[in-house]
Amino acid sequence: MVKRRFLAAIPLAALCFTDQLLHAQTLSTLASFNTANGSEPYFGLVADSAGNLYGTTGFGGTNGDGTIFELSGSNHQTLTTLFNFNSSNGAQPFGALVEDSAGNFYGTTEAGGADNSGTVFEIPAGNPTAVTTLFSFNNSSGTKPFAGLTLDSSGNLYGTTTSFGASKYGTVFELSGTGHQTFTLLASFNLSDGSSAQGGLVIDSAGNIYGTTAAGGANSDGTVFRLSGTNHKTLTTLLSFNGSNGSFPAASLTIGPDGNLYGTTAAGGSAGDGTVFRLSGTNFQTITTLLSFNGTNGSTPYAPVIADAAGNLFGTTQNGGLAGGNNGTIFQLSGTNYQNFTQIAALDGTLSEPRGALYNDSSGSLYGTTLAGGANGSGAAFEVTGTGFLTYLPPLIVTGSKTLIAPPPDSGITITPFQALILYPGAVLTLNQAIGGIGSRRVFEDHSMNISNGLLNLGNSDIAYTPIDSSNFNSSSSSNSGGIVFNGNSTNSNLANATSAVAAGYNNGNWNGSNGITSTTAADDTTHLTAIGVIQNNQSGTPIYTSSNRFDGIVEDPGSVLFKYTYYGDANLDGKVDGSDYSLIDAGYLSQGALTGWFYGDFNYDGVIDGSDYALIDNSFNRQGAAITASLDAIPTMMIDVAPAGVPEPAMPAAVIVVAVIALLTRRAHRAAE
Repeated sequence: MVKRRFLAAIPLAALCFTDQLLHAQTLSTLASFNTANGSEPYFGLVADSAGNLYGTTGFGGTNGDGTIFELSGSNHQTLTTLFNFNSSNGAQPFGALVEDSAGNFYGTTEAGGADNSGTVFEIPAGNPTAVTTLFSFNNSSGTKPFAGLTLDSSGNLYGTTTSFGASKYGTVFELSGTGHQTFTLLASFNLSDGSSAQGGLVIDSAGNIYGTTAAGGANSDGTVFRLSGTNHKTLTTLLSFNGSNGSFPAASLTIGPDGNLYGTTAAGGSAGDGTVFRLSGTNFQTITTLLSFNGTNGSTPYAPVIADAAGNLFGTTQNGGLAGGNNGTIFQLSGTNYQNFTQIAALDGTLSEPRGALYNDSSGSLYGTTLAGGANGSGAAFEVTGTGFLTYLPPLIVTGSKTLIAPPPDSGITITPFQALILYPGAVLTLNQAIGGIGSRRVFEDHSMNISNGLLNLGNSDIAYTPIDSSNFNSSSSSNSGGIVFNGNSTNSNLANATSAVAAGYNNGNWNGSNGITSTTAADDTTHLTAIGVIQNNQSGTPIYTSSNRFDGIVEDPGSVLFKYTYYGDANLDGKVDGSDYSLIDAGYLSQGALTGWFYGDFNYDGVIDGSDYALIDNSFNRQGAAITASLDAIPTMMIDVAPAGVPEPAMPAAVIVVAVIALLTRRAHRAAE
């Protein structure tokens, strides 16, 4: 009889939180505004592809109507006023900017324009002083757009207004077509379904649009709404706030890595100082108050929260804080149910009233703005380092031929890591190890997938890895001579070949077999609890991981073959051993050989599910804990995808194969550098 002793494993998010406390957090002022160059930057900062930061000030500048500014230089401390509004072309640009794929920026002004009711403007790429007014608002379209704009995958712009429209309570609109000259009114609020939408919008993978209204709804405390259906014209109120669960949601929502919606209310909650909330369940109608602010830990969070790759939430409050003076805070929520609260910074008046959203760069540093404080009291831009913010990494897309050369470690050359490698049919990626003789593994700086010397070549149907070895899961291992070919037209072949390759490297748990995927990390694990697992996302007939339940932050195609360094017994690769894993091994055992593989309990890759596999799962179940979970946190995950969702199809129909690795080695690299 199998004995199962239930021990609670420490959640990944909680471990990420604990790890972040090891970093020295530094808050510094980048630039101070002085009325002449602008004042009161409301909605935070965004960056261009070169890393320069851009934002708007609601007031000040040459005409007192607000400005567009840039922060450049090695430390973002060079402040340049790019544009001064003059009422006729707009005034009071409170909202954040948004950048399209061509490098153009777009934004809104709450006032000015042809009817003094606000505008939408464009900053063309490469010519930031040539601002163009795309649209001037009026009573019919809605007036006073306070928030910034949102771009969809087709480049259409979406936004909100705080007043007027059909019922005078604000609207949601779209700008599309050539030059974004086609205005479409998507919805007009009527008070019962909301009023005064002061936050921006978010769009999910299905194209639905979500937002908040600061007032209105069943209790006059604001709402959360969705626009769906043909042309996004079906307005549904998902939630009406009632004061106790929050009031006055003035910020946009955030779609978390888990697919749930997260947001803030500027008032309400148990102490009346605002909340952080989560919306989950069917149609996002289950609200959970994650935090009620009480003044000491912050007050009036007007900004949205942002989520890092581990799901930790970061945000600002305009007021409150431990430092006294009611100057606002920068905070973090982490843990299984976000029960861990950290006040990253309580502002002391030198910086005061951070109202806008935080922005994170690729290194995990956070940037923002304050309405007040700074050298002149007119607001400032700031940076926070050492928070441990885990970043998502961009994909490397190869459509032709590309060569990456690995620099010597002391060369000073930095290679940007990436989350996914996307190779189109006919693409060739060559990893050249000629320089320094250090091996092409160095190209990815231990942040991403590490492929030993050689060529990755995607033909019309096949992708060859020469080889995939333990360096995909451990940065210190050496290569082997094995190679695997995954057929892009046959997911069954992908899974069979992948499983065969892992089994060849397994070697009775020594993980040093030839012609297969090995792992020195698993081999060196003295507890013998960890291994490399490989499954297919829809191995059970239904996708395990979807856009609302992601595989380590990646949205998968149903046929994806998934690799993970994890516990023996973690049948579904979710990072823990629990009842669902026992259900899978039981199903495999009772099938009398019809169901096999890691997913159904063949954890020692011997082709059968028997007592030795139960011994492995029991051992891990009873001993999983903080130390092992922390080691898992330092190992990346890989996906081989035959038809990745969200990746544009090439002109000719053909399979696209993605190898993706979540970069969870960032913190280890930071420690090595400290």
